Amino acid sequence: MAAPTTTYRMWKRLSERPGGSRLFSAAAMVRVPYFASIVPHVVRMEPGFAEVTVPKWFFVYNHLHTVHAIASCNAAEIAMGMLMEATVPTSHRWIPKAMNVEYHQKATTSLRAQARLDRPRRHHHMGDPGGLDRMGV
Repeated sequence: MAAPTTTYRMWKRLSERPGGSRLFSAAAMVRVPYFASIVPHVVRMEPGFAEVTVPKWFFVYNHLHTVHAIASCNAAEIAMGMLMEATVPTSHRWIPKAMNVEYHQKATTSLRAQARLDRPRRHHHMGDPGGLDRMGV
């Protein structure tokens, strides 16, 4: 079995300490500065699940003084990224392929983004009658 990613090992080390999840989140923003504008706080990270909170603050406001829609997308993307870092072993690589978004109402508060991975489904593939295990997020 392949080793967990460096990101997930750091999460496991830091999250058990007081303020560790905040320190981990700050390190994530340094490593991926694009997410710094939403100030994400990774509150849970484990294989198959991740949860990130995003405060409502000036840099995520839109002209209506609500959370900008793309800030919501960024929250979903970092949650998914943390899920994948905790789930995909170092023997494999991952990259986001697509995101479908629907906005049902204005966000007037801080955000909570959760990424959940269902159990891998068996897909039948030509040449592999037994099926291949594939992950779908």
